[in-house]
Amino acid sequence: MSNLHTAKLAIEAEIAHAKQGLDYYAERVNSLEQALARIMQAEGGAAAVAPAPAKAAKPQAKAGKRKARTAKPGVAATGAEAEVAELPSTGGDYWKNLVGAEPKSGQAILAEAVNGLGFKPTKAQVGKLLNRMTFALNSMVKAGAIQDSGSGRERRFFKS
Repeated sequence: MSNLHTAKLAIEAEIAHAKQGLDYYAERVNSLEQALARIMQAEGGAAAVAPAPAKAAKPQAKAGKRKARTAKPGVAATGAEAEVAELPSTGGDYWKNLVGAEPKSGQAILAEAVNGLGFKPTKAQVGKLLNRMTFALNSMVKAGAIQDSGSGRERRFFKS
């Protein structure tokens, strides 16, 4: 039974990873189409084409539904909106406020942080957030501010 359970978990993780890839590329196609439409409008207005509507992203099993993010008002929107926006400060209680009484995985906490940004971050910005989160969570566990259980992908963080 243990081998079947392990295989089931591995397949579920692979499915979740594939769905994230689908979501990423659907969003990427949409942003590239929007950038192309803006360029065509700037070239001659009359020959501009509207971007094709992107397929609706399916909600992920564990991360929940995602909302589409748009550029902040006053910021020039380009195909790479997230490159214009800066990451917020994640000091103080930023990460502690994302950890609740119910145990959450690091991925779930990171997903909340990304969804709370107000814009779609680049892969590099998500990596930077991941690094900040890892350091902050490990520091808070060592300091006793939060607790953890499990290890690796099964590790969960919670407030006692």
